[in-house]
Amino acid sequence: MALTASILLFSSPLTTKRTAARFALAAWFLACFSLAVFLQSLLIASLTSGLGWEADNTLEKLYPKLNSGNLVPCCLAGYAFDEIFEKAGRGDKHYGVLDVMAAAAQRYEKLRGNMKTRDSVTGCMEKAARGTHVFVGFGRQHCWYNRIPWYQRGYIVEGEETLLMFPVGFAMRKDYNIRKQMDLIVRRVFETGWLDALDRRTFWKCSTNENIRKEPTMPDKWLLLGVLIVGCSLSLAFFCVELVAVRTAAPCGVQMPASVAALCDFWCTLR
Repeated sequence: MALTASILLFSSPLTTKRTAARFALAAWFLACFSLAVFLQSLLIASLTSGLGWEADNTLEKLYPKLNSGNLVPCCLAGYAFDEIFEKAGRGDKHYGVLDVMAAAAQRYEKLRGNMKTRDSVTGCMEKAARGTHVFVGFGRQHCWYNRIPWYQRGYIVEGEETLLMFPVGFAMRKDYNIRKQMDLIVRRVFETGWLDALDRRTFWKCSTNENIRKEPTMPDKWLLLGVLIVGCSLSLAFFCVELVAVRTAAPCGVQMPASVAALCDFWCTLR
């Protein structure tokens, strides 16, 4: 296609009226050639290594966004994380992800006094759908909401699995006698890195209600293949149109570039 486009730009005894058509067809061939190269590279890459979705499913990805204020946690009002965020994050030293989340929530509420980071399940899910908050809760809860399209913005969780599971998050009375001990356990889980080690080995699978290690699935390659076939078919169709246009404008025997002349001779043979 690139060779044909370059040949069409050469001088030929075609009339001026046909010159604009030659330039248009040459540009179209170059565009189709670029599209074919791009789609072919993308198709080969997807077939060999697959396409991945860069989700915020690790602490290394969450930390910069929490520190910069681009992401704010949202927890359920009255739950354990509510109490933890209220007490954590004080001072300049942040020892774990809970401190970082709590500090981000406190900065957010200080800058926007009427905007709270504690909400209901529906409120937190709506904020998570907008991409401004991360929903902090226990893993099973995400399984209940991963198929609900919130305001047609797409699903919270891609597929059937939970991206990141927090092991504890349940309602407690403020006067519960072991509440401080439970808060301490939850904080230690994050600070010691136990959750990271568990997440690297297994994660909770909502579809079968168990912890399992599942390899990422391949994307639908037939869509890319279909686009590539359509692009090549359109290129071939417009090439035939150009061949007919050249044959109509210049009868057999007229001086023209060698490649175009060969095509015209072939056309005359077919006739």
